[in-house]
Amino acid sequence: MKYEQLIDLNFTLIGCWKTDDDGLNYEVFENKSNEFEIDNSLYVFFDSEKDRILYVGKTTQTLKKRFYGYIRGNGQSTNSKIHNKLVKERSGKILILSLNDVLPFNWGIYSINLAAGLEDSMIEIENPLWNGKCSETEINEESSIENHSKIIDKFFIVTLSKTYFEIGSINVPLKKSDLLGKHDDIITIELSKDNKQITTQINRNAVKNRSVRINQNKEIKEYYNKFYNMGDKVKITITDEGNLIVE
Repeated sequence: MKYEQLIDLNFTLIGCWKTDDDGLNYEVFENKSNEFEIDNSLYVFFDSEKDRILYVGKTTQTLKKRFYGYIRGNGQSTNSKIHNKLVKERSGKILILSLNDVLPFNWGIYSINLAAGLEDSMIEIENPLWNGKCSETEINEESSIENHSKIIDKFFIVTLSKTYFEIGSINVPLKKSDLLGKHDDIITIELSKDNKQITTQINRNAVKNRSVRINQNKEIKEYYNKFYNMGDKVKITITDEGNLIVE
């Protein structure tokens, strides 16, 4: 499928992938920043030089959150695979196009997900080089089945001591730290009761065994003090993208 054909299907050009001294990232084109904040999108990585689709993906998250996994390149194998392929390409060559699932398709009382349906069909017909004839939805589902025992164990419990209340840190157990990024990597932390997300850095130098510590953070401190009492136990979940959800 050519670029003009994607545009005819109401795909929107919203950015491109770039590499520089700071590593892999994407450039947001003018007036397209809102496209990265919409939930439930079908997206395409497009080779502007060879005029062909390289990858088709679908996410129920925002593109901003989904692409963060590609930037980091760790966590699930899809993130690592696409990260490595993007890094090898010339900066600015790979375009990003998106199709937001905003049309109200229904069958009786049931909603039909246009993005999910198109993902499978486009991959079957276009055979994008980076998909390997398998949709990202299918990859995630297979991973969920094969690694079920790991997925249900992607959380840990923190008992809130005085230190937690005073500085707002998070200490991640060593075994769980393997699911997170490198020292100084940016990590997103979802404060679920406040319906709020913050970003901070991973610290692997604070503890001798190199387990992860989230250093003192004012917003986390306020969250603890707002919703919990001393000695309460808090469940913290690690997402597939290597971020944290404080429940």
